[in-house]
Amino acid sequence: MKEYNYEIIHINETERWIYLFADEWDCEETDSFVFLVKKISVDLNGKITGLGMCTYSIDKDPFRLVYQWDSLFGITIVYPEDVEKEEVIKFLEKYF
Repeated sequence: MKEYNYEIIHINETERWIYLFADEWDCEETDSFVFLVKKISVDLNGKITGLGMCTYSIDKDPFRLVYQWDSLFGITIVYPEDVEKEEVIKFLEKYF
């Protein structure tokens, strides 16, 4: 299975969005997004739940993150108001 290198490219603290770039990101391909969500869910032994078009959560995610992909922004991760962004960044970087 292909491995991807991810990098945080922007954080919108007002909207609580973290934008990621994958080394082989293509606006028409979701492979790097799917790989990341599956990798995190396997590590957490959690179930992936669809929340809408290319938007997912993982039931055992300690931060209750929402993982989203679209052709304009690529991989985006939304974190709740009661969670510190530094904690989320540290958590995500384990999968980079």
